[in-house]
Amino acid sequence: MIASLDIKDKLLKYPGLYNVYPIRNEVSQFGNIDIAANTLESPVLDDQYGRVFSDNVYKFGVPYGKSSSMPFYPCGFSGEIVGEMRVPYRRVPVFRVKDISELNNLFTDVKKYSPQHEILVRGQTSTYSLSRSDEEKHLLFGSIDHLEPSFLASGVRKGYSELFLNCLWESQARILLHDISVDMKDELTSEEFVSFSESTNRLQSGPRFIPFGLGLAQHYGLPSVGLDLTDNLQVALWFASNSIDIDAGGGAICKPVEDLGSSRLFFFRCPNNAVYSHEVVKPDYFPECRPDHQNAWFGHVGWGQAKNQMASYLCCVVEVTSEILKMVPPNFEDRLFPVCEKDPILNYFWKIRGLSRYEGEAKRALSSVYRRENA
Repeated sequence: MIASLDIKDKLLKYPGLYNVYPIRNEVSQFGNIDIAANTLESPVLDDQYGRVFSDNVYKFGVPYGKSSSMPFYPCGFSGEIVGEMRVPYRRVPVFRVKDISELNNLFTDVKKYSPQHEILVRGQTSTYSLSRSDEEKHLLFGSIDHLEPSFLASGVRKGYSELFLNCLWESQARILLHDISVDMKDELTSEEFVSFSESTNRLQSGPRFIPFGLGLAQHYGLPSVGLDLTDNLQVALWFASNSIDIDAGGGAICKPVEDLGSSRLFFFRCPNNAVYSHEVVKPDYFPECRPDHQNAWFGHVGWGQAKNQMASYLCCVVEVTSEILKMVPPNFEDRLFPVCEKDPILNYFWKIRGLSRYEGEAKRALSSVYRRENA
């Protein structure tokens, strides 16, 4: 949220270390407002997006733009608009599509419109919004009656240190690869095992290892700094229309939601260096697991002073209806959540979930592992 800053604050001196946007006082061209009604006593930082504004910013207008004078953000698709969401500098359209064909056309059009970006989707049964005061909403957007979506990582929501999570999942990923290699030696040919071992060694000594570990953690319910994304509409639609209820023992029951009124598909226009697919980071001959079955992509949703950074990539939203849900095959959860016997990664995490040697924050994190009970 908004916090006052001293001009000599370390956040301003070293913005790159704290994920503070380097350009200050960036104001939307649609930020016209009565400047006499708004003043700041000192520079402020919006820690949801890392944006810094000086006390004289209102000489130029409302920073993030006023919806009443702002056109909808162009995403390449023209269809029926039934609502809107607000993120900095964008008025994001909420579309209603009449059938599967129109949904496919939307996905195709958005990708064609932004060929230099990855267009990825996330399905949710509810839209979560940032909790801002009316004063803060007015200062940033010039109004208080808008919906600003929240895409905070589970690690942030649950109060974990990002450094701790990086260390924990890196260590667990190394143990996991060691354990799996024992089994893989019996399952692969000698040539395949050599390829598996070499690619595993390259992974562990390269820059993709932490993303690999964090991505695995994310898909098995463990707290992470990322967000589950996919390039598969069927996968996104399933998550937008089903709830996953997890009990204290880690058992998960998947069931369709009774009311689709809040279900949405969120389309993100992501910079190529901000997201990655499981297919790219996993070693050769790595066993199939949840991320494979869910066409998984991962995005680092925000860190430091830009916790809700992922929201700044949002380009459009689609209402979920019973008509477009016809795209999802029956019993699709059987594919998305393989049982332990068919998923060695789940089998590993499930075994360590209750080990007594883990304590404190590690034990709390590992207790989040879940498996589907109605398989």
